[in-house]
Amino acid sequence: MTQTGESNDQIKKVGFYIKPLTEIIKINDNSRFIVNHQYFAIIISAEKFTLKTEVSERLVNPKSVVYIGPGKTFELSGEISDKTICIVFRSCFYEKTPQDSFFINSKIFFNPKSNFFVVPICENCFREKPALASRVEGFRMRDEGLYVSAAHNFIESLLLHAFEKDEEEIIVDAERFESVSYVNRFRVLLQRDFKEHKKVSYYAEELRIPARKLTEMSELVSGKKAKQLIIEKVIKESENALKFSSQTISEISYNLGFNDEGNFTNFFKKHTGKIPSEMRQYA
Repeated sequence: MTQTGESNDQIKKVGFYIKPLTEIIKINDNSRFIVNHQYFAIIISAEKFTLKTEVSERLVNPKSVVYIGPGKTFELSGEISDKTICIVFRSCFYEKTPQDSFFINSKIFFNPKSNFFVVPICENCFREKPALASRVEGFRMRDEGLYVSAAHNFIESLLLHAFEKDEEEIIVDAERFESVSYVNRFRVLLQRDFKEHKKVSYYAEELRIPARKLTEMSELVSGKKAKQLIIEKVIKESENALKFSSQTISEISYNLGFNDEGNFTNFFKKHTGKIPSEMRQYA
């Protein structure tokens, strides 16, 4: 998500902000196509709208809570009013305890079957949440420490609500939790840096763990080695660019971080069995 002005100041300073979803859209140059590289987002809906991602589409009913993890690209459609609010935060803002880590690394935000998680919110809760949001904003005007505490508690109440509604789907095996946490963080870094960095060692260094450990964790959680996840990400973005953009193959090569078109062609053919022009021909 792109931030400007006051929202940008808030997210940089404390790692959190809360705004009507209409304002988020305005911040995003009035575009409803949102690329979210590094933030966690929670939307409390006041009306019906549609969320569409590359893997799924979901009609969000009024009085629902939508949880969207980082590294996601999605599109909003339908009528949206100022009553629908959006909470945006960084992991470093919320993740203060092991329990916090458990929450934000669960399937609430990282579900391989869907890019978002949606639960209904009860009538009483729906009347309460906007009031809580107003209280959070009230603390922002008074004291930063109180604001941070109120914001953290607000997020926690929404996460607990998700667990209460669908615990079986969300729960993470405690023995796998450390691996899930690291692999989720790896996927977020990959979303951000795959164009410039295609080696497992880079991501392992960013996570401050050995490359071998990252590979082992990746296999445990996803059934795939870390290197395979990197390759799949680059191929997927390559295919999207070849099918849906008007850029030349040379331009796509450069934008994806390859030294020249020849290296890109060799990489693409090795992992797909086709050369880039063939993919474009059948798009």
